[in-house]
Formats: sequence, structure tokens, C-alpha cells
Amino acid sequence: MKLIRDASEIIAKTLGEQAVGQDEAVRLASWCVAVPAGDGGVLLLNNFTKELILIDDGDGLSGLHDLKETDSELFCYLSRHWFTVPVALDDKNLVDEVRSVVSCMNKPEGIVGYTILTTTDCNARCFYCYEQGLERVNMSRQTALDTAEFIKKTAGKKIKLHWFGGEPLFNSSVIDIITDELKKSGIEYHSTMTSNGYLVTDSVVKRAVESWNLKGVQITLDGTEEIYNRRKAYINPKGSAFQRVLDNIEKLLQAGISVSVRMNLDMDNADDLHKLCDLLADRFSSYEKFGAYAHYIFDGKTADSLYYTLDETYIELEKLRSYLREKGLARRGKLGNTIKTSHCMADKDSSVVISETGKLYKCQHITPTTESFGTIYTGVENPDIIENWRKRPEDGEICENCPLYADCVRLSSCPDDFAFCPQVIYDEKLEKLKSTMLYTYEEYLKTEHS
Repeated sequence: MKLIRDASEIIAKTLGEQAVGQDEAVRLASWCVAVPAGDGGVLLLNNFTKELILIDDGDGLSGLHDLKETDSELFCYLSRHWFTVPVALDDKNLVDEVRSVVSCMNKPEGIVGYTILTTTDCNARCFYCYEQGLERVNMSRQTALDTAEFIKKTAGKKIKLHWFGGEPLFNSSVIDIITDELKKSGIEYHSTMTSNGYLVTDSVVKRAVESWNLKGVQITLDGTEEIYNRRKAYINPKGSAFQRVLDNIEKLLQAGISVSVRMNLDMDNADDLHKLCDLLADRFSSYEKFGAYAHYIFDGKTADSLYYTLDETYIELEKLRSYLREKGLARRGKLGNTIKTSHCMADKDSSVVISETGKLYKCQHITPTTESFGTIYTGVENPDIIENWRKRPEDGEICENCPLYADCVRLSSCPDDFAFCPQVIYDEKLEKLKSTMLYTYEEYLKTEHS
């Protein structure tokens, strides 16, 4: 047996070593995932503790009672490290108990994540935009100054700012104001941005590096030139918007800023996105900080409304994701460091969304009907809204023995999540985890042989 990756320190401390009686019947825990690793070896992940080991083929995966006689050392290791558990153990309940403990232990002081809408206006008119119906308003200079003051009063250590919109660069001056004020106060920060990339200029790049401490930008490309230009429907474009955005992506990369291209897929552009992969690979694959990923189009209502086309959509989505990996554009994932305790910013006390008028929200997907829970001037006015974002839907039967349960936190109110777990999504997430296990092993071998 080889230890490829240690268990999470906080999980290991919380659980301690498992003591199993000499004659107690045991089984492989539901949170274990196995992947053949070549040369007769099997990678075995404890997706609860995050420990990854390499064992001989068959060891620990079947015939545990025989293993107890043939390799008692491995048998005891698997028991002590929670790869095997007593037959009667309620796996899911134990995960829930540890999740609760870790959640209390991991709470940072103050707010460390601020998503800031510089504007609800935009220079594009995407047909699928969930913000349709919102009034187009720019954050004012005074609101930007007040936002900076709010951050100073509430910030924890090493905060992250995420610039959002609308198109955040449509009102980039407020980014200057906020970051200048934070810099004067000695607050340590870095930032990221969600942008269409059209308004990136040499001046923007210079300010992004020198003042905004911008580390990464997510830019959406929904197809090659003709399809992209039609779908984005920019107002008063000058020349080809597509070519302009590609040039701007290169400007960001040359400045050392990471760029992640999101490909929004539906049944109308699926084939064209493969052509886009070819184009992006030819132009950007040499840049270490470039990557791309695919997702189905968020329709602004509920993900459940996509159910009737979900299987068909996911077949195309997996084809595209496979092609992204083949072209070297997909960033390889890393195993998580600990159990997941929150879904996203919406159920974290350490994150907040600030609108262009200074209202406070828990989710950045603001629609005309979304309620704020307060303002940067008054603080929390409606705690019930915050509590509502913490509500979880009831678990289904599939949750009882799911190896992904430790990484799964769902929200009842999330507009981009499912109230159930469709098989296609379960299968996709499990395959992604297995791929990540293999990647972790590859990195281990590189280190071992260096």
C-alpha cells in the first residue's frame, strides 16, 4: 500500500482513529471510490477524509474477511482510517455530524468575499440573460465610496472582491474608487471578474494589474464568430466583436491575468462549440493561465425546468467536456481539502453581494423579484432572507449510500440547482471525481520521480 495523499487534518482530528472490534463485521464505507491505476493497482479514495491510497488489485475492495487473514496490516489500516466501517454504521448521519462540527470550526472572522455589481447595464443583449427586466443603473461615485467604507467596517483578513454586473467594465471607474480606498486603509485584497471581455483596453489591463490586483477573469464565448456575434448582440459594435474579445483575452493573459472561458451550451450551438475549442486551442493553449469549461445555459427560472431536455443536453455537454480535455483546455481539478460545508456564497456568513445601489444580497443572480436583506448603510434588516438561503431540500434515497455526499450541499432556493439528483448529473460528478483521483496520482508520481 502507498499513501498518495494524506487525510484532511481537520477531519482526521474530528474523527480520530476508528476502533473496530476484532470480530465486528465490517464493510467498505459508502464514501469510498475506487479507480484502476494501471500495473494492477487500484486507487482508493476516502471521499469523507480525503485520504487517497494505492493498493494491490482486489485488496480491500472485496473479500474483506479474507483480507483480514491474508493482510491483517492493510485490513487494520483501512479500519483505523475509516475506509471500512461497521456494517450497522449510518454513514450519512456521521458525515452530517462531522460537517456540522467542521462548519463551526472553519468560520472566518468578518466577511472575506464581496461580490460587487458596478452596474446592471451592459453592452450586450444575450437572449438568455437572467437580469432581463432589471433597471439599468450604474453605481454612483458616492455609493462606491460608501461601499469601500462598508468593506472597511466588515472585512476579515485577505479579502476577495469579485466584480460583477451587468458588464462590470461598463462602469470601471468605481472599481478604481473602491480599490484606491481599500489600498489607503491597508486592507489586503485581490479581485476577480465576470466580464464579456469586449471593453478590455490597455488602460484597463494596466489598472487591473497595478490597482485592482485582478487575478482572474471569466469570459463567456458561446460559439465561433458568426454565432457568437449573433448571440451576444452587442449594442453599436465596432467590427467583429468576436475577434475583439479574442484579442482582449490575449491582452489579459500577456499581463499574467488568468482567463477562464465559459461555453454556454444548448442544443443549437453544441456542434459549433467544438469548432470554438479548436480555435481556442490553436491560439491560447501555450498560455498556462488559460482554461475553458462548458455548462448548460442558465435559464433564469429553475434548473428543474430543464429536466425534460436534461439527458439530451448532458450528452452534448459531456461530448464537449471530453473534447476540451482532449484539446488540453480543461483545467484539471484537485481533490478538496476537507468536507464541503456550504453550497456557495449564498449560505456563507463570510460572503455578501453588494448591488449598484448599495443593497445587500446573498446570491449574485439578482432578478427583478429578488429581495435584499439589507443595505451597506443599515446592515442586516431582514435576517429571514439570510436564513432562507440556508435551507436544504430533503435528501432522496440516492443520498443514503452516495460516495459524493460529503461534497454535496444543496440549497432549496438556488435557481441553478436541482431539488433532486438526476442520474446524468450524478454520473458526471462521479466521473469527474475519478478523473481528479487519477490526476492527483499522476502529480504524485511526478514528485516521486523528480
